[in-house]
Amino acid sequence: VETVLSALRDVLSEDEITELIDIICAVQDSPELTTQQ
Repeated sequence: VETVLSALRDVLSEDEITELIDIICAVQDSPELTTQQ
């Protein structure tokens, strides 16, 4: 995961990375979302 984040840092801004992390955490907290995808 760290390698993906370091690669994303080259493309995304800090704010965008923070938003992504928030979304990932939210998805991990709700298993219903992951099963629907």
